[in-house]
Amino acid sequence: MGSPLILIVDDSPGVRKNLSSFLTSQGYETIECSNAVQGIERFQEHLSSLELVFMDVIMHGMQGPEAMNVMRNIDGAIPIVLMSGDTFDDLDAPFLQKPFGRAEVIELTRVLTS
Repeated sequence: MGSPLILIVDDSPGVRKNLSSFLTSQGYETIECSNAVQGIERFQEHLSSLELVFMDVIMHGMQGPEAMNVMRNIDGAIPIVLMSGDTFDDLDAPFLQKPFGRAEVIELTRVLTS
């Protein structure tokens, strides 16, 4: 069995790169997607090995919460973390406030994948 697989969906290349770097340094494998539609496609393709999704709330085209609902309809057991630089009180998912630090990402990942 390979390393735990995590999907990162964010329209910011810098956020994807930093998040992927944090996670791969801890032994996780990552798949990066720049939009929600691509994220849903990769979610379906890697369903059997996917352990966690990090997804931006506000993206071009389909928004994160809408994509999260599609993913949950496909498989509601895979945890999804929504991320944003804005503050939200009404999201039905764990939330990661941007900018975030390495320790915060690693701790949240460990909790949700254990």
